[in-house]
Amino acid sequence: MLAGFEEWLADVPWLRVLAFFIDLAIKSSIICAVAAIAATLLRRSSASLRGTVWLCALIGVLILPAITAVSPVWNVPIRS
Repeated sequence: MLAGFEEWLADVPWLRVLAFFIDLAIKSSIICAVAAIAATLLRRSSASLRGTVWLCALIGVLILPAITAVSPVWNVPIRS
């Protein structure tokens, strides 16, 4: 029964778009978290350096959809 349900979901076109946006949200959150940690560690340095860290994070988040669209997909099976 479950196999038939998975086959039905494979034919739903908006499911791939939803998976793409969820993937982008997770990767963007990781980029922002790394930038926040770096900015926190650099709290005694200049504001220009901390601003550069956030600017690099913003640029990374903005180019992430293009990189994700053209990069190869690597699916790792998760065993339970």
